[in-house]
Amino acid sequence: SIWNGIRYYDQGNFNKSIPHLERAVNIYPKKIGKFHLLLGMMYFELNDLEKAVFYTNKAIQINPGHTSPKELLELIKNNSN
Repeated sequence: SIWNGIRYYDQGNFNKSIPHLERAVNIYPKKIGKFHLLLGMMYFELNDLEKAVFYTNKAIQINPGHTSPKELLELIKNNSN
């Protein structure tokens, strides 16, 4: 599921990638910020800002020191106004 999600993400097929990565983040016991960040980016691209914020905040909680999720959250906020 993870690899299909990443493969579809790399191909730009977000509608196919999202279910795979959502399944992965829900069942995988170790939280991985990268997958939450990818989901946040895809939802942002699909203009679902509520889910984009949700997954981006999860990525920040998992890895508070990483700048990428914080930059994405700022981008989302700037586009929601």
